[in-house]
Amino acid sequence: MTACMLLGALFTVPRVFFGVQPGKLTKLYQVVGGILMLAGAWNVFWHGLRHLSDFWGQAGIASGVFMLICGLYLCRESALTPFMRRLMPIATIALTGWALYYAYTIYNL
Repeated sequence: MTACMLLGALFTVPRVFFGVQPGKLTKLYQVVGGILMLAGAWNVFWHGLRHLSDFWGQAGIASGVFMLICGLYLCRESALTPFMRRLMPIATIALTGWALYYAYTIYNL
């Protein structure tokens, strides 16, 4: 899960904050976005909903929602509403923060 979040952050940050367009790498961005959406859906609908009473279940729901939003942005930006596009910097920072938190926790195990 951490690897998916880091990969999503790696592809989302340049587009959101620096305006980098995929160009010839459009298919790669779509594949990464699809992987991010699948991982986010698993995080929310399988792990998160099954473990609502503990911290990692709630963290799974929160991080999964940001994975779904960023994955949709990478796959098909035109599907986002103008309001969602304005929130992309927040979603990107949140996804990056969750990825770093998961990585920090794994490192300390």
